[in-house]
Amino acid sequence: MNLPFIKKYSEANKLDGFMSIGLREKIKNAFIDLTLALFIWFSLSFSFTPAYSNLAGGLSLIFLGLSILLICLEGFYFDLYFNDLPTIFTEPHFKTHEMTGSYVVSEIVRKINKGDVVSGLFQSTAGRVLAIRMDIPLEDLDSFLANKKTALGVGQVEISTEEKNDLFESFVVSVYKQDKEFKDFLFRYSIQEKDLAGTARWITKQYEKEKRARRWWGRDNLSKFGGVGKDWSYGKAFILEKYASKIEELYDFSAHGLGHHTKEVDEIENIISGRKQGNIMLVADDDLLKMDILIEFSKKILGGKIPALQNKLLFVLDVNNVIVSKKTKAEFEEEMVGLMSGVRRAENIILIIPNLPSNIINSNALKSDLLGLIGPYLDSSSLQVIAMSDTKNFHEFIEANISAMEKFETMLLKEDTEDNLVYSLEKRTAELEQKYDVFFTYPSLVAIAENVSRYFMGQIISDKAQDILVELPQFVLKQKRKIISKKDVLDMIQVKTDIPVGEITEKEKDKLLNLEKILHERVISQDEAITAIGSTLRRARSGIESGSKPMGSFLFLGPTGVGKTETAKALSEVFFDSDKKIIRLDMSEYSGEDSLSKLLGSFETGKQGVLTSMLRENQYGVLLLDEFEKANTEVHNLFLQILDEGIFSDMVGKKVNARNLIIIATSNAGSNIIWNYVKESKNLAENKQKVIDQIISEGLFKPELINRFDGVILFHPLNDIHLKQIASLMLKKLAKRLEEKSLELVITDELLDYLVQKGSDPLFGARPINRAIQDEVEEVIAKKLISGDIKPGSQVTLTKDDLK
Repeated sequence: MNLPFIKKYSEANKLDGFMSIGLREKIKNAFIDLTLALFIWFSLSFSFTPAYSNLAGGLSLIFLGLSILLICLEGFYFDLYFNDLPTIFTEPHFKTHEMTGSYVVSEIVRKINKGDVVSGLFQSTAGRVLAIRMDIPLEDLDSFLANKKTALGVGQVEISTEEKNDLFESFVVSVYKQDKEFKDFLFRYSIQEKDLAGTARWITKQYEKEKRARRWWGRDNLSKFGGVGKDWSYGKAFILEKYASKIEELYDFSAHGLGHHTKEVDEIENIISGRKQGNIMLVADDDLLKMDILIEFSKKILGGKIPALQNKLLFVLDVNNVIVSKKTKAEFEEEMVGLMSGVRRAENIILIIPNLPSNIINSNALKSDLLGLIGPYLDSSSLQVIAMSDTKNFHEFIEANISAMEKFETMLLKEDTEDNLVYSLEKRTAELEQKYDVFFTYPSLVAIAENVSRYFMGQIISDKAQDILVELPQFVLKQKRKIISKKDVLDMIQVKTDIPVGEITEKEKDKLLNLEKILHERVISQDEAITAIGSTLRRARSGIESGSKPMGSFLFLGPTGVGKTETAKALSEVFFDSDKKIIRLDMSEYSGEDSLSKLLGSFETGKQGVLTSMLRENQYGVLLLDEFEKANTEVHNLFLQILDEGIFSDMVGKKVNARNLIIIATSNAGSNIIWNYVKESKNLAENKQKVIDQIISEGLFKPELINRFDGVILFHPLNDIHLKQIASLMLKKLAKRLEEKSLELVITDELLDYLVQKGSDPLFGARPINRAIQDEVEEVIAKKLISGDIKPGSQVTLTKDDLK
C-alpha cells in the first residue's frame, strides 16, 4: 500500500489514542471556564480580598497559559483531523486531500498488530463500528481474529488513488479481495463486497458530518448566513420573501452528497442555463426524489460547479400560503403579479413551485387561473421556474393546457434506484438512533430498499421506506433489543402484509417439504401439476427465484372436471391457509373491446379496474384465470407483461404488484387431442409439445404467451379408479357435515361404485359425481331425517336399493 501521506496523521492518531477528542474538548472548555472565573476573581480581589490578589493573578496566568496550550494543541490536531474533509463550497485556503477517509485509514495502519491488516482494521474505532453496522457479533469477530491462520501484510493492500474517492471504502474492499479467509468469514453473515463497500461509505459520511459540524467556522456552515454585498448587483424580491425560503434554509445540505442523481441534475443544468425559457416541469409521484434532485442541483451551483448559473438562488415558493392569506380573487392576483414581477426584476432567482396541480385547484376556488397568471413571466429570460407535479394530476390538470406545456420542458422522473433509496435512509438514521438509543445495521437498510418496492407497490416507495425506518426502533425496543437487523425489517414487513418474508418457521418448513403429499389429499392423480407447484413454491420461498416475476405461473390444459380448478383451490387452502387467498376471474367475461378498461380501470370515468382492485386488496395468494382462452388478444397481451415482469400499470399509470402471486390459467384448449392420445394409450408427457403446437395452430394462444408460463401442464382424463377416490373425498366432506348433526355416514364400496357408475361422464369428468351425491345421497338422508327414520347418534349406511 503506497500511501505515504497517511503517515502525517500519526501524531494526531497518538493524541486520539491517549485521549478521545470529546474528552479533550471537555477538559479544554473546563480550563477556559476556570481561567475566566480566576480573572473575574482577580479583578474583584482588589476591592474585596486584596490579600489574595497576587494568588488570583498568578493562578489566572497559569491557567491562561494552559488554556492557550490546549487551544494550540487542538489547532495542531484539527489541522490534520480536517485535512481529509471534503467541502461543499470551495475554500482557497483550506485544501483537503484528494481522498476522504484518510484519517480513519491512518488510525487502522497505526493499530496493525503482528503484521495483519485485518486485525488492525477491527482494533480501530472505525473497524468496530464497521462490524456492528454489518451486524456481525463482536464476540464472533474477536474469535475469528484470534484464530486467524494467515496474515495480510500492508504491502499486499492495493489502493488506486487516481480518482477522488473514499479511502476507507477502497481500503476495506482491497482487504476483502486480498484476504480469502476474511472474505469467507464475512460470507457466513451474507456480507458481500457491495455490502462491505456500502457500510464503509456510510461510516465515512457519518464521520464527515461530525467533522463538518465540529468545524463551525468553515464556509459550509457560515454560508447559510449569506454573504455581504453578494446580491447587491441584483434586485430584491420583497414579496417573494414573505412566502418563500431559500432551499438551503429548508434542508440540511450536509446530509446530501453529489453524484446520486447526476443524469437528472445535468439535464436540469442544460435546460436552465442553455435556453431562453428555462422552465422545467418535474413529474414524479415521489416528492422526496424531486427535492433530492433539486438539492443536489443547488449544491452544484453554490459550490461553483456551474459557472453559467453563478449567484443564482433557488427559492421554494408556498403558493397555497399566498392563497390562504388573500380573501378575494383580486387580492390574490395582485399579490401573485407583484411576487412574479419582483422575481423577474431580481434576475438571479430560480423559483421552485412544489405540487403545482394542488395550487391550481386551490386558486380555482378563488375563481383565479394560476397558470394564466404566471404564464407571461415564464417567457422571460430573467427568471426560471421549476414546477413539480405527481403523475395523475399532471395528466389531468397540466398536460391538456397546451399554452402552459409550451413554456415548460417536462422531465418524467423514474423511480429511485435501490442504492439511492439506501442513501436516503442513511441520512435519517442518525436522528432516529439518537432519539430512541438504537443502532441500525447496513443490511437492515438494504432490506428496506430491496423489499419495499415488492411488497408495497403502488405506494410512493421512498415514503413507505421512510415509514418503515421510523417504525423500526419501537418495533425492536418492544423485543428488548437495540440493534436493528435485516431480520427485524423482514419481520415487520410480514406483520404489515401477512406475507411470509422472514425466516422459514418449522411449521412452514414441514408444509413446504411435504406439499405434494398434502395436496394429493385433495387432488386425485395429476402428478405433473402437483410436482410442478411444489417445486415452484419451494424455490420462491427459499429466495432462489429472482423476485422480478410472479412466484409461479402455470397453464393448465385439459378436459372439464379433471381437477384443474380444484388444484388451484387446494393450493390456496393448503399453502396459503385460506380459501380467501384465491382471486378468481372468469375470463369469458373479458372477450369484448372494453375488456382492458374493465380489468385496469378507465381514466375517463375514473372507475377502478376489477383486476387492479383485487390485487391491491390481496397481493398474496392464487390468481385463477378460468377459461383463459376466451379472453381477447389485448387481455392476453396484458398477461404477457404480467407473467414476464410481475407488474403492470392501472389506468393512471400507478404500478400494481403481481409478484407475490401464483398465477394459474385454466383452459379446455387441446381437450380433443388429449382425449385421442389417452384412447390410443399414448404417453401424454411425451406428446405435450404436439398438444401445444395444435393449440398454437388453432390461434387460441400466441407462442410467446405460452412460453411466458413457468409450466404448461396437461391434465389427463380420469379413469374409474380415480373417480372412485374422488367420490370418497366428496363423501368424507359430507360425513364431516353430518357429524355436526351427530350422524355417522358409513362409506362403503357399494356406495362408491354406484356413484362412479351414476356419475361417470367422459365429457364432464368428476363433476357429475358431485351432482349425484347432492341429488341422491343427500336427498335420501334429508328425507330419512325428516321422517324420523334416522335419529341423532345413529349410523347412516346407504345401499344401491336406497338410492334407486
